[in-house]
Amino acid sequence: MGVIPILESPKALRSAIEAQPELRVLGDPFFNVAFTTTEESGLDIFLVNDFLASRRWRLNGLQRPAAVHFCVTRPNTQDGVVEQFAADLRPREPGHLPDL
Repeated sequence: MGVIPILESPKALRSAIEAQPELRVLGDPFFNVAFTTTEESGLDIFLVNDFLASRRWRLNGLQRPAAVHFCVTRPNTQDGVVEQFAADLRPREPGHLPDL
């Protein structure tokens, strides 16, 4: 695939996040992507952030509402990065984020 253009990466990230029923994207991001857990999931977004940190992702925690922020930078547009993020979000059990 090569390098994903920097303006396409947020779209791909949004799709990866929206594929998880426990998560929801905040707003309509053009560039950087903030997301949180759904109320129905009962998950704590900061535990999701801790899990992603264990997979070497560094997201910024936000407040009001509690959320995390994925800052799209040039290294994030490299081949395979968004796909790896999506794989790390993919549940090991249907309907549950991994290892939370």
